[in-house]
Amino acid sequence: MEHQFIEAGRVNFYWYCKKREPDFYRPEREHLRILCDTLDAFLKNKLLKPNGEPYNKIQIALPPRHGKSRTLVNLSTWALGRNPLEERIICQSYNNNLAQDFSRYTRDAIAEERQYPEQYIFSDFFPNVTINRSNKSVAKWAIKGSFLSYIGSGIGGMVTGKGGSLIIIDDPVKNAEEAMNINNLEKIYLWYTGTLVSRADALKGEAKIILNHTRWSKYDLAGRLLSDEPEEWYVLTMPVYDEENDTMLCEDILSKKEYFTRRNLAFKNSKPKMIFLANYHQRIVELEGALLSNFNEYDPNTFEANTRIRLLMDYADTGKDYFFAVFYTTNRNIQIYIHDIIFTQDKQELYEPLLKQKIEQYQPIKVYVERQGGGKQATIGIMNSVKYRRPRNDIQAFHQSLNKKIKILRYSSFVSENTFYPKGWDTRWSKFYDHITTFQAVLDNNDIFDGIDGLCEVVRREKLARRGGMKISN
Repeated sequence: MEHQFIEAGRVNFYWYCKKREPDFYRPEREHLRILCDTLDAFLKNKLLKPNGEPYNKIQIALPPRHGKSRTLVNLSTWALGRNPLEERIICQSYNNNLAQDFSRYTRDAIAEERQYPEQYIFSDFFPNVTINRSNKSVAKWAIKGSFLSYIGSGIGGMVTGKGGSLIIIDDPVKNAEEAMNINNLEKIYLWYTGTLVSRADALKGEAKIILNHTRWSKYDLAGRLLSDEPEEWYVLTMPVYDEENDTMLCEDILSKKEYFTRRNLAFKNSKPKMIFLANYHQRIVELEGALLSNFNEYDPNTFEANTRIRLLMDYADTGKDYFFAVFYTTNRNIQIYIHDIIFTQDKQELYEPLLKQKIEQYQPIKVYVERQGGGKQATIGIMNSVKYRRPRNDIQAFHQSLNKKIKILRYSSFVSENTFYPKGWDTRWSKFYDHITTFQAVLDNNDIFDGIDGLCEVVRREKLARRGGMKISN
């Protein structure tokens, strides 16, 4: 064993993983280096908030089979090797069996014996750290010289009296069915806030909490905790496929060909599609209780280049609101075909170049803009700076005279049945997709209204036009 490799593995987590499991932590698997380096900085208090304080809580969301649980097992051994007498790890998963498997893998890795001369094992890096052989239980055990080092338990399991300095929650939700059960999600949340947090008891400083969680719902544990204390959580998310760059997260774990095979199969039905997006893209699932039940798709190649496109824009009123712009066409039956969307919380100076580009591209025959907040004046200014071949009097300002919630309740059913989105819209406009597909029928349960409100306004504008009642330009 080369001494410099041993020393490097003691102080650098990625190097430790790379030397112990070189076949898995290969150089081309860049996502594993990012994951390891992030966890390394997290444990060393070098992962910092904007105010300079270290994060003590981290959420990890990666696709299946990409090494997140394996890396957390390695992190457990590395943490115990570096701090054997003071580190106390609590690992909890959705059931006892999985949590105890996690515990067994950690214990076995520490006790591992060399199988071939070139192999690096735990004792090479931490030769004085061994398991207390008097501990026979897989569920809880100790490093020699310590009373208790590790406990593994299912969600809701008793850890009373056993404080932890490093708490790992590995996949607290078993599957999609449980993820869509609001009562089950509430139990998990109450368990975390009422039981687990009280077990956080580091000897020096605040305990570290790692939540490894497939995102299912805005009401799952990750979503609730981000809502409760957004400034306290660092979130590491890596979707399996980067639509913008047409690249896979790790081609040799999941190839692009296999990804699209699975994607095409899942997208034939709404529920498998939602589950696929949750697993591989960390998109939240809200099938039950969603306002819109139908999402029609069309082939954009079926439209001619000179299609008469309209544009509706709704500027953000506050810093939390979204700017919404939709380029669409419609027919006699007021079926709405979406061609392009901008849905962003960015400031106007950031999204304006993209908006200008799309206006030049689509040359809308009508431009509808909400009057409130100087929307018409802003739009005229934009139009004057682009190559727009139509007269400026086609900009029609409307006033939000109808209460937003009443409008949504009145027109959302029509939107659900008569709006058509281009194939691939889920990745092309991912924020808008997440917003529309998860928007709740109980309106008070929603934080964002801008996208669905904009679509309902499109329907309202077109219905008024058919009745000859669109007197909105003044």
